[in-house]
Amino acid sequence: MNSKILKKTAQKAFLLLVLCAFKVHSQDAVQEENPQADVPKQKQVLTVTAPVHSYNLNPHTASYNSEAQILSGLFEGLFSYDPVTLEPQYAIAVSYKISRDSKRWTFTLREDALFSDGTPVTAESVKKSWLKLLRTPGAPYASLFDIIKGASDFRTGNGSEENVAIYDLDEHTLSIHLTTPASHLPRLLCMASFAVTGTEENVYSGPFVLSEINENQAVLEKNEHYYDKENTKLDRITFRFCDDADENAFAFNTGLSDWVSGAVNLSRTISKDAVHVTAEFATEYMFFKMRGNIWSNAEFRQALLEAAPWDSLRENTFVQASTLVYPIGNYPSVRGYSYTDGEEASSLMKIARRNAGIPDGELLEIVMAVTE
Repeated sequence: MNSKILKKTAQKAFLLLVLCAFKVHSQDAVQEENPQADVPKQKQVLTVTAPVHSYNLNPHTASYNSEAQILSGLFEGLFSYDPVTLEPQYAIAVSYKISRDSKRWTFTLREDALFSDGTPVTAESVKKSWLKLLRTPGAPYASLFDIIKGASDFRTGNGSEENVAIYDLDEHTLSIHLTTPASHLPRLLCMASFAVTGTEENVYSGPFVLSEINENQAVLEKNEHYYDKENTKLDRITFRFCDDADENAFAFNTGLSDWVSGAVNLSRTISKDAVHVTAEFATEYMFFKMRGNIWSNAEFRQALLEAAPWDSLRENTFVQASTLVYPIGNYPSVRGYSYTDGEEASSLMKIARRNAGIPDGELLEIVMAVTE
């Protein structure tokens, strides 16, 4: 499984578990003095406290976990995640079949799937969404579709849209031809990046629609055109954006927030049973913005990676991983950076300088973002 898929699996599971496992509280209920009078149905709402940053809610270009939590409610693809097992389950698709060589997949779509504006979700809608993903510059997960014939060439500007092997056979039948068998395809199609999007902005295929977003919060309301709205138990999900750990603890303690997924002062959390800590693993990695500067040269990057103090970076973590995908059962062992070699780093840097014609005494500038 690609590491990005693994991360996105956890992201998708987050929102699904919100819908299935966490308490909801009631608000806006009108209490009548006459107990025989009709009482309006209480709205079921969930409030999640999320980190503060600029949110990108375009499923094709979004990359943050916190964005995926929102996108999972707004957009849906052919498959979704089972909230308990995380195995793929049918969403907009109702069935599929695979050819004998495992390279042709044919999907049958639901006939009652609608976008939030009431227009039908069809095989053509899926095809247009996927082609739009492939032509979107900087789409972080588009390359995962390179398993489709013609997708890689089209995505990189070396092929045409007509050569991408995605076919809408009829209104509710979609077929794709792969370059190689891919048993992980249903899991891949659970990701928000491969969800079905409308041709217009603010049109959604998932159980919720975005009714409000600003620097303080994002509000999701139930999508009244969603095919399974009767089983969508929440009427509203509010994501409040706050990085103040003390304030978030107060909001959780007082019921203003049902779940804090960002910063929180655990020492001030009244209900210790509510605290859930996941296994922490340390995979320290560096990525470089290569814009014609010295770090575009792989020899300099290799020297820097050899010099990084990996042991000290990982010393306070539960699982001291040396690869981007941390050690898990039944996953291939991949060689990573497990130690620092100062002498080798120095030797590599001297070779890199000599090959680039840069004197030993000349300073090389690198700018890093530093966090906790």
